[in-house]
Amino acid sequence: LIDFDQASLALWHPEANEVEIVAMKTEAPRSWMGEGLRLPREALPVGKVIESRRPLIRNEIEGEEYPTDKLMVEEGIHSAVYFPLVSQGEVLGTVNLGSFKPAAFSREDVELLEPVTRQLGLVLDNARLLQEAKRSSLVDSLTELHNHRFFYEAVSREVSRGRRFIRPVSLLVMDVDGF
Repeated sequence: LIDFDQASLALWHPEANEVEIVAMKTEAPRSWMGEGLRLPREALPVGKVIESRRPLIRNEIEGEEYPTDKLMVEEGIHSAVYFPLVSQGEVLGTVNLGSFKPAAFSREDVELLEPVTRQLGLVLDNARLLQEAKRSSLVDSLTELHNHRFFYEAVSREVSRGRRFIRPVSLLVMDVDGF
Protein backbone atom coordinates (compact mmCIF):
# COMPACT_ATOMS: atom_id res chain seq x y z
CA LEU A 1 0.00 0.00 0.00
CA ILE A 2 2.81 2.38 0.88
CA ASP A 3 6.28 2.25 -0.64
CA PHE A 4 9.13 2.49 1.89
CA ASP A 5 12.78 1.45 2.08
CA GLN A 6 13.24 1.30 5.84
CA ALA A 7 10.93 0.40 8.72
CA SER A 8 11.52 0.23 12.44
CA LEU A 9 9.60 -0.25 15.65
CA ALA A 10 10.86 1.76 18.61
CA LEU A 11 9.69 1.28 22.19
CA TRP A 12 9.64 4.21 24.59
CA HIS A 13 11.35 3.79 27.98
CA PRO A 14 10.19 6.86 29.96
CA GLU A 15 12.18 5.94 33.07
CA ALA A 16 15.42 6.28 31.05
CA ASN A 17 14.11 8.91 28.58
CA GLU A 18 15.23 6.59 25.77
CA VAL A 19 13.78 4.83 22.78
CA GLU A 20 14.87 1.30 21.87
CA ILE A 21 14.77 -0.10 18.36
CA VAL A 22 13.17 -3.53 18.80
CA ALA A 23 12.56 -4.38 15.13
CA MET A 24 14.27 -3.12 12.00
CA LYS A 25 14.10 -3.78 8.26
CA THR A 26 16.04 -1.78 5.70
CA GLU A 27 16.97 -1.87 2.03
CA ALA A 28 20.05 0.27 2.70
CA PRO A 29 23.31 -1.56 1.96
CA ARG A 30 24.68 -0.45 5.34
CA SER A 31 22.77 0.75 8.39
CA TRP A 32 23.81 2.19 11.75
CA MET A 33 20.41 1.47 13.26
CA GLY A 34 19.63 -2.01 14.48
CA GLU A 35 17.66 -4.02 17.00
CA GLY A 36 18.63 -3.35 20.60
CA LEU A 37 19.94 0.15 19.90
CA ARG A 38 18.89 2.60 22.61
CA LEU A 39 19.06 6.33 22.02
CA PRO A 40 18.00 9.45 23.94
CA ARG A 41 14.53 10.55 22.92
CA GLU A 42 15.81 13.91 21.67
CA ALA A 43 18.25 12.27 19.23
CA LEU A 44 15.42 11.18 16.97
CA PRO A 45 12.23 12.73 15.59
CA VAL A 46 10.32 10.10 17.56
CA GLY A 47 10.76 12.33 20.61
CA LYS A 48 8.53 14.92 18.96
CA VAL A 49 6.02 12.19 18.03
CA ILE A 50 5.99 10.82 21.60
CA GLU A 51 5.41 14.30 22.97
CA SER A 52 2.67 15.33 20.52
CA ARG A 53 1.11 11.84 20.16
CA ARG A 54 0.60 12.64 16.49
CA PRO A 55 2.21 11.34 13.28
CA LEU A 56 5.06 13.33 11.78
CA ILE A 57 6.00 13.51 8.10
CA ARG A 58 9.52 14.65 7.20
CA ASN A 59 9.67 15.35 3.46
CA GLU A 60 13.32 16.36 3.29
CA ILE A 61 15.91 14.99 5.71
CA GLU A 62 19.03 17.07 5.28
CA GLY A 63 21.14 16.00 8.22
CA GLU A 64 20.87 18.91 10.62
CA GLU A 65 17.58 18.93 12.55
CA TYR A 66 18.27 15.87 14.75
CA PRO A 67 21.59 14.27 15.78
CA THR A 68 20.77 11.06 13.85
CA ASP A 69 19.84 12.85 10.60
CA LYS A 70 23.38 12.74 9.17
CA LEU A 71 23.45 8.97 9.63
CA MET A 72 20.08 8.62 7.90
CA VAL A 73 21.28 10.72 4.95
CA GLU A 74 24.42 8.54 4.72
CA GLU A 75 22.12 5.51 4.43
CA GLY A 76 20.22 7.25 1.65
CA ILE A 77 17.04 7.99 3.65
CA HIS A 78 15.66 11.33 2.41
CA SER A 79 12.12 11.31 3.82
CA ALA A 80 10.32 9.61 6.68
CA VAL A 81 7.04 9.27 8.50
CA TYR A 82 6.65 8.44 12.20
CA PHE A 83 3.54 7.12 13.98
CA PRO A 84 2.93 7.04 17.75
CA LEU A 85 1.83 3.75 19.31
CA VAL A 86 -0.66 4.68 22.01
CA SER A 87 -2.75 2.50 24.29
CA GLN A 88 -4.98 3.72 27.10
CA GLY A 89 -3.53 7.21 26.74
CA GLU A 90 0.06 5.99 27.22
CA VAL A 91 2.68 6.25 24.46
CA LEU A 92 4.39 2.89 24.08
CA GLY A 93 6.65 3.72 21.16
CA THR A 94 6.63 4.52 17.45
CA VAL A 95 6.47 2.93 14.02
CA ASN A 96 8.89 4.61 11.64
CA LEU A 97 9.08 4.40 7.84
CA GLY A 98 11.85 5.86 5.69
CA SER A 99 12.35 6.28 1.96
CA PHE A 100 15.28 6.86 -0.38
CA LYS A 101 13.06 9.34 -2.24
CA PRO A 102 12.38 12.89 -1.00
CA ALA A 103 8.74 13.67 -0.12
CA ALA A 104 7.78 9.99 -0.41
CA PHE A 105 4.99 10.16 2.18
CA SER A 106 1.73 12.08 1.97
CA ARG A 107 -1.11 12.99 4.31
CA GLU A 108 -3.15 10.25 2.59
CA ASP A 109 -0.48 7.70 3.57
CA VAL A 110 -0.78 8.85 7.18
CA GLU A 111 -4.57 8.56 7.07
CA LEU A 112 -4.25 5.06 5.66
CA LEU A 113 -1.77 3.84 8.28
CA GLU A 114 -3.06 5.62 11.39
CA PRO A 115 -5.82 3.07 12.13
CA VAL A 116 -3.30 0.25 11.72
CA THR A 117 -0.84 1.85 14.14
CA ARG A 118 -3.65 2.47 16.64
CA GLN A 119 -4.40 -1.25 16.61
CA LEU A 120 -0.70 -2.05 16.88
CA GLY A 121 -0.52 0.07 20.03
CA LEU A 122 -3.28 -2.03 21.59
CA VAL A 123 -1.56 -5.26 20.51
CA LEU A 124 1.74 -4.13 22.06
CA ASP A 125 0.01 -3.16 25.29
CA ASN A 126 -1.72 -6.56 25.46
CA ALA A 127 1.63 -8.31 24.87
CA ARG A 128 3.22 -6.23 27.66
CA LEU A 129 0.36 -7.08 30.05
CA LEU A 130 0.63 -10.77 29.18
CA GLN A 131 4.38 -10.67 29.83
CA GLU A 132 3.82 -8.97 33.20
CA ALA A 133 1.16 -11.55 34.14
CA LYS A 134 3.49 -14.41 33.23
CA ARG A 135 6.32 -12.88 35.23
CA SER A 136 4.10 -12.32 38.27
CA SER A 137 2.98 -15.95 38.11
CA LEU A 138 6.61 -17.10 38.36
CA VAL A 139 8.06 -14.54 40.82
CA ASP A 140 7.02 -13.75 44.38
CA SER A 141 5.99 -10.09 44.50
CA LEU A 142 7.35 -9.52 48.01
CA THR A 143 10.78 -11.18 47.76
CA GLU A 144 11.23 -10.97 43.94
CA LEU A 145 12.45 -14.59 44.11
CA HIS A 146 11.26 -17.35 41.81
CA ASN A 147 8.39 -19.35 43.24
CA HIS A 148 7.33 -23.03 43.26
CA ARG A 149 5.71 -22.76 39.85
CA PHE A 150 8.95 -21.48 38.28
CA PHE A 151 10.88 -24.30 39.97
CA TYR A 152 8.44 -26.92 38.67
CA GLU A 153 8.55 -25.54 35.10
CA ALA A 154 12.38 -25.32 35.15
CA VAL A 155 12.73 -28.91 36.39
CA SER A 156 10.26 -30.17 33.75
CA ARG A 157 12.13 -28.28 31.04
CA GLU A 158 15.52 -29.68 32.10
CA VAL A 159 14.22 -33.27 32.36
CA SER A 160 12.79 -32.96 28.84
CA ARG A 161 16.10 -31.57 27.59
CA GLY A 162 17.95 -34.47 29.25
CA ARG A 163 15.68 -36.97 27.49
CA ARG A 164 16.03 -35.20 24.14
CA PHE A 165 19.85 -35.17 24.27
CA ILE A 166 20.11 -38.49 26.14
CA ARG A 167 21.95 -36.87 29.06
CA PRO A 168 21.55 -37.47 32.78
CA VAL A 169 19.86 -34.80 34.89
CA SER A 170 20.82 -34.11 38.49
CA LEU A 171 18.97 -32.09 41.07
CA LEU A 172 20.50 -30.73 44.25
CA VAL A 173 18.07 -29.41 46.86
CA MET A 174 19.45 -27.59 49.90
CA ASP A 175 17.76 -26.21 52.97
CA VAL A 176 19.84 -23.26 54.18
CA ASP A 177 18.92 -22.23 57.72
CA GLY A 178 19.50 -18.69 58.89
CA PHE A 179 19.85 -17.39 55.31
